[in-house]
Amino acid sequence: MNWFQKMSKEVNGITLFYDSLAKYPVPFREKIIGRLESNYKKPGELFLLAACHTQKTLTNYHGLNWKQWVQKCIQYETKNDANNVLFQALTLLGDGYQAEHNYDTCVFYLVKAVEIAQQLNYKPKHLVGSCVLASHALYNTKNYRQCIEYCRYALKHKSLLDSWGVIAAQNNLGLCYQKTGNYDSAILIYRQNARFAKDNHITIWWAIS
Repeated sequence: MNWFQKMSKEVNGITLFYDSLAKYPVPFREKIIGRLESNYKKPGELFLLAACHTQKTLTNYHGLNWKQWVQKCIQYETKNDANNVLFQALTLLGDGYQAEHNYDTCVFYLVKAVEIAQQLNYKPKHLVGSCVLASHALYNTKNYRQCIEYCRYALKHKSLLDSWGVIAAQNNLGLCYQKTGNYDSAILIYRQNARFAKDNHITIWWAIS
């Protein structure tokens, strides 16, 4: 059970998960978070809960947007060294910046998240997705060697990825091989990706490949 699931509580007879908040009107939603805030003793987790709430609902909470709440979480949890909440916060912020194509900023947060996961000895099933996510930012910031390292790790455990995760890792790996002049390896990876897309009936990517 992750910490998001642990945040499930009975509030006014409602079993609450963070991602169900959008179902309720804003005043009631904020009242729920306020009650959790008054009873819950882990500020970092609450800051991250507020970040998830404000990002999902495109609202502010106590005058702060989702990025500001994530920053508060990171500042608080950094004092406690590497931990699961810090990993979640870095991933959330990095993913948000990547969605905005702000690669120079997102690469710092996503790589740091992977480093923390490694420090915490996360099992591959919890790490491969972060490596694929970070590989996009690494490629777009021309950090080709590190991108290759992350993609190779993810593909070493590709049975833990969904089909699109495998395609993303193989594509980023092929692009990096191409950019570093390793053309034979790039062609091999592209062919593997086309075959994988065909075998898994992902016709859009098969056509692109």
